[in-house]
Amino acid sequence: MKIIEADNFSFRYKNSSDETLRSVSFEASEGELVLVCGATACGKTTLLKSLKPELAPYGEKSGSISFCGELLENVPESVSAAQIGYVMQRPENQTVTDSVRGELAFGGESLGLPQNTICRQVAEAAAYFGLEQLLDQKTALLSGGQRQLLNLASVMAVGPRLIILDEPTAQLDPIAAGSFIRTLYRITRELAVTVIIAEHRFDELLPLADKVLLLEKGRTSVFDTPENAAEILASCADISPSLPMGLRIWSAFDELAEKRPPLTLGESRNMLEGSFGRSAAALEPKQEKSFGETAIRLKNVYFTYDRAKPDVVCGASIEVKSGEAFTLLGSNGSGKSTLLSLTAGIEKPYRGKIEIEGRPIKKYSDTELYNGLLAYLPQDVQSSFLRDSVGEELGFAEDSEIYDFKPLYDMHPYDLSGGQQQLLGIKKLLMTNPRIILLDEPTKGLDGSWRNVIADVIKSLLSRKITVFTVTHDTELAAMISDRCGIFFDGVISACGSPEELFCGSMFYTTGAVKASRGIYSGICTAEQLLEICYRNGLKEEFHESNA
Repeated sequence: MKIIEADNFSFRYKNSSDETLRSVSFEASEGELVLVCGATACGKTTLLKSLKPELAPYGEKSGSISFCGELLENVPESVSAAQIGYVMQRPENQTVTDSVRGELAFGGESLGLPQNTICRQVAEAAAYFGLEQLLDQKTALLSGGQRQLLNLASVMAVGPRLIILDEPTAQLDPIAAGSFIRTLYRITRELAVTVIIAEHRFDELLPLADKVLLLEKGRTSVFDTPENAAEILASCADISPSLPMGLRIWSAFDELAEKRPPLTLGESRNMLEGSFGRSAAALEPKQEKSFGETAIRLKNVYFTYDRAKPDVVCGASIEVKSGEAFTLLGSNGSGKSTLLSLTAGIEKPYRGKIEIEGRPIKKYSDTELYNGLLAYLPQDVQSSFLRDSVGEELGFAEDSEIYDFKPLYDMHPYDLSGGQQQLLGIKKLLMTNPRIILLDEPTKGLDGSWRNVIADVIKSLLSRKITVFTVTHDTELAAMISDRCGIFFDGVISACGSPEELFCGSMFYTTGAVKASRGIYSGICTAEQLLEICYRNGLKEEFHESNA
């Protein structure tokens, strides 16, 4: 049975001259998982909100959207509220009560269901999603992964037929994100709930999806199975950097076109082992860089937000040299952002030392610290915007370094794409001429092409001997930009080493290139490195013979 169907649906925002969506058509049947993909600002969020009447944007529409055979505008509010669930990108924006139990009960209470029905829904949802031990926990104390899982459980508690998710793993660490995605797959297969999800984590989702909907400039570029859509996805410059590593290699060699496109990790590894030579087992070691004096030193730093609760930072120590790129990874709620805010002088430790360029941070005045020395980009980049236009934010400077913002001067910063907002934030930091830059999740919610742009910008900063301390969940970014990486766990920084040392030795906090090449090639941790070693080794002789 068709659960949702869009037929030549178009949408134009009020006072906009261009259509955001143009003749979009697709359908999803009961129990199917549909992956919606496309470049940042291609119309994904507009489409997803258009599928949920309570969230549908205001503007000019044409074509139609039907839910269970009935035009969406004719679906009763009570039916839409109960049967069409929606999970947002930011878990904190969807939480409405202060306890896990209250959150699970909220949907049923809003629908006016009997109390015994609500109790049963809470019990079932808590058991299915493994939340029994957290029922009496305060939502504010949950990790990002736990809170997003709670949002999904709250939506599922009332028994929807369709769940719509807009980049739900954007703020989750790799382990939490993988667990969340596997839970979505269970829902489709075990409960026959239809799932429509926009995401950039293609490694996990593409093999699980029944259909892929690719939007390009608001139009349906392809709607097909992942296998049939693979070639088109690989040819899309905005999408290809986010694709599973094996699929990117498959698309780079014409001789592999006759082979089935590898979607799973196992298929990718089989392709590498069966198709490519192994005369070059590794690439040449990177040339060692020389760095300046110590730019950042944290020694035995302790911090807590509440003296009645355990410390968030428990004796953390690290040294970052001038001109070095250090990247810190770790699970949601581990304290990475807190450590970065301590380094920025925003929070104050109750014990330990923080030094910037050899001087205790507490001895700097704000003017000394933040004008020409240190700059900090928070995780919520919008909080750094203070003006009503891009031009005002930049003082109408015509310097196109980082990005050419001149055509966007009249736009409000909030109306920029996610990637443009990050670049605007970085550009504002550079206007203070800092020698040290602190970045908190600079690629959050961005696709692979924007990740590459951000990575190139960071590399350009490093070429100017600027020190860059980054906190991120994005292992791919960390592998691309870092001289050293570390993992924040149990209140301290551990497992520090080069990207090759950290990611090639890790099972979970690692990259797609490591997963694909582990045991086949050595020391490979980025897509660029894996493609390079494949080119060096070349395809096995049988491929050349078959194409002779």
